[in-house]
Amino acid sequence: MTAGHVDRLRRARDLLSVKGYDTRDTVLACYSGAGFHDDIPEGVRRVGLKELYA
Repeated sequence: MTAGHVDRLRRARDLLSVKGYDTRDTVLACYSGAGFHDDIPEGVRRVGLKELYA
């Protein structure tokens, strides 16, 4: 998972907002079994295998 994945999530959220959906409380989350790159910004929820199987 990289910042590019987060950019796509943000774009999807923004498109939903333009269509009239309430996205004010949206939490961006990335799920990965292979790990996360260091470029993922703060505020994005990262869920890895450790969290999934806890």
